[in-house]
Amino acid sequence: MSSRRVVLFAVCLFVAIEAPAATVGSLSATGNTGLSGSGAFMSIDIAHPAAEAGTLTTASVRWSALSLCTNAFKLKFLRPQFNGTFTVIAERGPFNAVQGFVTIALTPPVTVAAGDLLGVVQLQPATCGTMQWSRGGNDAVFMIANLDPAVGANITGIPDHGLIPNARASSDPNVVDGYIPVIGSTAGGFGAQFKTSVQLSNTDLPTLNGRLVFHPAGAPASASDPSISYSLGQGKSTSFDNIMDSFGRTGLGSVDVVTTSSGAPLITTRVFNDAGSVVGTSGFTEETVLPQQVLRLYDIANFTIPSDLTNFRVNIGVRSLDAGATLSVAMYNGAGSFAGGPFTKTYPANYFEQVSLSQFVNGTTLPAGGVVQIQVQSGNAILYGTTNDNRSNDPNFKYFAR
Repeated sequence: MSSRRVVLFAVCLFVAIEAPAATVGSLSATGNTGLSGSGAFMSIDIAHPAAEAGTLTTASVRWSALSLCTNAFKLKFLRPQFNGTFTVIAERGPFNAVQGFVTIALTPPVTVAAGDLLGVVQLQPATCGTMQWSRGGNDAVFMIANLDPAVGANITGIPDHGLIPNARASSDPNVVDGYIPVIGSTAGGFGAQFKTSVQLSNTDLPTLNGRLVFHPAGAPASASDPSISYSLGQGKSTSFDNIMDSFGRTGLGSVDVVTTSSGAPLITTRVFNDAGSVVGTSGFTEETVLPQQVLRLYDIANFTIPSDLTNFRVNIGVRSLDAGATLSVAMYNGAGSFAGGPFTKTYPANYFEQVSLSQFVNGTTLPAGGVVQIQVQSGNAILYGTTNDNRSNDPNFKYFAR
């Protein structure tokens, strides 16, 4: 049986709307370093706090070990205080560890507030293995404390940058770990025929499990939205030449990348105009948007308007998340003067649309060579803009991240 037929079978089995899972911490499919010490020490992920209050029932830690290690680690849940300290509000464990993603039930469940953090205490020396870490930039903030603190203890330390602990706790093992803002299989202006190819790759050792959930344009997410399940072993990849065929849909939509007690695969998405086998394709590679990159309250996105509005056309895409979104939109001409708005755009939860820039600004005359400024007034959203050449149908894409 071909891989394409297996995927189509999965689509028939899984149709669901993803309820947002409360999460704290982060998992990665590219753990590439470990930390060890002579005694117990705790690693705190400061960069991935709980975005909202919730009750956590499951946790996963990415571990590197040659064999079973008993009583390898504990989980600590911490609440930041105004004086810079962190109070331990709950702990679970100790837990055993093996190679790969170690998934455990939190018994009893742990209730967290927005802003709470996850810490992992390694209890054994390096011969027992270590939690894996991923490399990150300056926004990857963590802290190490050389102790196993009791519940109620206050922790102090100096934050550091550049590494991400591979541990996550959540209210559901299925977590939305990213978003592909737009995919499609649809006719465009001036004879264009746009399609979307997607490749999922596991570039690491543990198996990665999850699914891609498609939400069509023009309607909130629903239980009838199709999904494609994946399970990728070490070094494995799966590809979709036109992923809309596998979803059994046409038109436009957006995709939730859902992981199940593991990290997300490497995702390569290409949106292209298919001009046939002789001329070939023209298009762009579309990045996957991470949850921490989503625009939130008072974030601003600026999109430049082409100076040539005869030969270029512009679209704006909006994907709201579980809180819905209200946007304020204004335009400025090339001289910096006000040219239209403000317009208020309101979207229900988990809604996606892509419209022309003219529609987006309610038909107001576009200031060629100017700027559209969009500010989030409530909720959260992913925003992007596309600029297409009317002569070649060559598309350009930009999404706006934090």
